[in-house]
Amino acid sequence: MQPLEQTIDWYKKHISEGFLNLVSFLGFDAVEIEAQGCEVKTSDGRVLLDFLGSFGALNFGHRHPRIVGAVQEGLGRMGASSKVLLNGDQAALAARLAACAPPGLSYSFFSNSGTEAVEAGIKFARAKKGRPGILFTENAYHGKSMGALSAAGREKFRAPFEPLLSGFRPLPFGDANALEDALGGGDLPAAFLVEPIQGEAGIRVPPEGYLRDVRRMTKEAGVLLIVDEVQTGLGRTGRCFAVDWEDVSPDILCIAKSLGGGLIPMGATMTTEDVWSIFDENPLLHSSTLGGNHLACVAALAALEVLEEESLAEKAWARGCQLLEGLRRLDSPLVKEIRGKGLMVGVEFAEEDIAGLVITALAGKGIMAAYTLNNPEVIRLEPPLTVSEEQVHRFLKVWEEALNGTSEILTGLGM
Repeated sequence: MQPLEQTIDWYKKHISEGFLNLVSFLGFDAVEIEAQGCEVKTSDGRVLLDFLGSFGALNFGHRHPRIVGAVQEGLGRMGASSKVLLNGDQAALAARLAACAPPGLSYSFFSNSGTEAVEAGIKFARAKKGRPGILFTENAYHGKSMGALSAAGREKFRAPFEPLLSGFRPLPFGDANALEDALGGGDLPAAFLVEPIQGEAGIRVPPEGYLRDVRRMTKEAGVLLIVDEVQTGLGRTGRCFAVDWEDVSPDILCIAKSLGGGLIPMGATMTTEDVWSIFDENPLLHSSTLGGNHLACVAALAALEVLEEESLAEKAWARGCQLLEGLRRLDSPLVKEIRGKGLMVGVEFAEEDIAGLVITALAGKGIMAAYTLNNPEVIRLEPPLTVSEEQVHRFLKVWEEALNGTSEILTGLGM
């Protein structure tokens, strides 16, 4: 491995000096050299407890041994797919997803990322309904490709690429009445795209019953419901999918991040048989060269087995309750609100700068965390679902120290 100085120089010249400056400010100016479970070793000798989880992409932790073993075995057989022969691993994964997904979602299109999964969902909805309109929610985040970005809720990400796709209209998140009003006119959209819990907006949990109301209203209006479970899916909130809390079955379900087991990029767009009929005449209407390759499917199959056999959704609920209760006990004037579900937790501060100071303090004490993209006042906590009770306890102890240290700094600055 090259020296740290060489890596820094290459980042400046060939990747992004701005990103380098950001992570350096937050206390992460080191090279990751090895990771296992919930811990990451760095080039400067630290062992960091990972409470970021690659922005929700490490539900199974770093290098889960069963998933690693499955990929190693799979690599001995195949890599990429020929694309003209049948892919048994892909067929097995599609069947496994249909068995664990909400009822009615029986078909899967495989891609390489969350934004691709959402992009496919938007295309499928437009093709099925024959109309372009897409309703989405304010402050949403669905990715940064042109279609997904058209449903983005932060102008900072949208502005440099406008004009984006036409026909996209935002609605307040968690407001069923606003959706009812939008569906009451004559010009109906093709679909409503929504996250069960808004991730990048700052871990925003909607009122109970919101998703049930959304499902009822979209079905009555003949509008498709696209649910983005890229971040909430695969056990993160305490159920396999967040929509399971309200027994909601969407027309289109987008999955990614942890689907590849933390090893292989993987996305999936699941649909009902009715939506999938758009492929009847042309099975190549939408495609992905590397989507659903053998290794990605092997990793995803192993990940789903681990999710079920190690009861990770149940563990996420238990550890999430421990984390939320612990955070709420540590009262601090710096904290505005604590919210979340399972191991998807957000802590909102009064100002963006406070979140940055707390992240830096955490890093100095061996904890990895970050703020949300659409709401920098919120620190997100999304450790692997394999996190232990002792590790959550350790985090809470360091969190208290970080809050106290940050308070002292702000007092010294007269703030």
